Amino acid sequence: IYENRSYYDLAIEKHQDLLLWFSEDPRAPASQAAIPRLRLAILGSPEHDRAAMMLAREECDAWLADHPGHPLVPEVERSLIALADRLRDVSPEDILKTAWLPPYEDFTADVAEYEREYNVAMLEIHGGRVDEARGIMRRMKSMGPFPGLGSMQADTLLGLEAEIEARAGNDESALAALRAMEFDIPHAISVRSFADGARSRFLRAEIERRAGEPQAAKAYYLGLDESWSWWDTPFRPRVYRGLAEIAAREGRRDEAREHYTRLLDLWSDCDPALRAEHAEIESNLATLSE
Repeated sequence: IYENRSYYDLAIEKHQDLLLWFSEDPRAPASQAAIPRLRLAILGSPEHDRAAMMLAREECDAWLADHPGHPLVPEVERSLIALADRLRDVSPEDILKTAWLPPYEDFTADVAEYEREYNVAMLEIHGGRVDEARGIMRRMKSMGPFPGLGSMQADTLLGLEAEIEARAGNDESALAALRAMEFDIPHAISVRSFADGARSRFLRAEIERRAGEPQAAKAYYLGLDESWSWWDTPFRPRVYRGLAEIAAREGRRDEAREHYTRLLDLWSDCDPALRAEHAEIESNLATLSE
């Protein structure tokens, strides 16, 4: 009713109440899927609300990761596409004005435009529109140059290519792109999420492990765990699982228990969609403690 009357804030509140008090209800995934769509509905003008956009994207990404194959996947992917469409309307000047980080002399309007294109391309990839993403990537290659930003342009393009290949199941091609990244980026610009490379570093760790290179995977997992960057935070539970599984396979039971325990600490009040995995990890930990 609230949504039909365009009371989107109240509609979000009610969906959140359902998730809080009735998390096992079969309607919970639908409520969780509706929240980012309603956040975007609140943005009724082309103004750049960075916080709302970032939150909507995080909610969509989390939902898609937690509900593979769910009937509502197309709806959540449409929310990502809507977010990409909204982001296209944001001017580089607005991005600079609303940045919550301190000004940095090399973060110019041209770099802000490149950042916008990167984020739109990533949303297109996650929304399943690879052709659109590749069109954006072609534009990104023609932008710049960006003096003072090291390998930022090459790395971000390689990261997008790796996302496309990994989502298509082409681990070998994805890994080739990830291994070509240099991460030669000034500290000051790495506070921007598009330049930080956390997504690519985590993806490389996962694919290196699948490719039978546990030591390379471990190095990237540890880099994410030990990093100062808060952009690494969303990956940390999966980092601990990766480190635990490597340690367990190599017979380092104490180390595996330590990583599993850290993961469970982070997931002590996890969402319903993660509870089956939570139980699996508890079982793994119990087996290691026998």
